Amino acid sequence: MKEIGIIVRVEDDRAVVQINRSENCGSCTACQAFGEGVMRLEAANPIGGRVGDRVQVVIEPRQVVKSAALVFLLPLVFMVGGYFVGAALWASHREPGGIIGATIGLSMAFSLLRLIDRRYADTLQNDAVIERIV
Repeated sequence: MKEIGIIVRVEDDRAVVQINRSENCGSCTACQAFGEGVMRLEAANPIGGRVGDRVQVVIEPRQVVKSAALVFLLPLVFMVGGYFVGAALWASHREPGGIIGATIGLSMAFSLLRLIDRRYADTLQNDAVIERIV
């Protein structure tokens, strides 16, 4: 996937690129977390782009799908699984037990995502690369 954006910060051989939402985004709405259809992405900067440069960023589509599945599906699976485990453990109070289990499962999922982010941050960030200045 190729996106066009503007470099807003440069640190060593990395740059933070601000990208406006494009038609490639479909109906994802993940960019809305950053404001008006904008997202920021850290990318390798092998061409030496500077702040204010308009650049083309290449992102491995497979990595985008893997990251989205991890961030959206993992909490859902842990929450549903936690609900059923909690409901089974507290059979006399099935509904409250399920809610407590779902909450614990969701907390575990977010803790796991944080651990994955810390452990593999360097590997995951290298998937976006500034290809050229536009």
